[in-house]
Amino acid sequence: MPRALGKLEEVSGNTDVAFQHFRTAMELGDHSRELIMQVVQGYMQRKRFDEADQELRTLAENQPKLISGDLARLAWTVAWQRNEMDRAIQLADDVADKSEDFRDQIWRSELRFAR
Repeated sequence: MPRALGKLEEVSGNTDVAFQHFRTAMELGDHSRELIMQVVQGYMQRKRFDEADQELRTLAENQPKLISGDLARLAWTVAWQRNEMDRAIQLADDVADKSEDFRDQIWRSELRFAR
């Protein structure tokens, strides 16, 4: 129910209320990829990188297979924002090694160069 309420609030433009509903949905056990993306992105938009990182680390412990693709890209971005350069590069390496998207190779190179 909270996830559906979050969607309604999101459509209505009430992003803060939507974010609260999405967080509640996660607390109640909804750990779908889409919802996790919304919550992590919500933390990032609010510059709450420590909380975004905590969600991603919890996910990695409980459901490691979900940390791939866009979620893995978010994970290295969060690590970078938290000045965890080695972790960001490791996560970017993991993404790039499994990806056929040339942008992942570019991002990995940019992270290594920026280090």
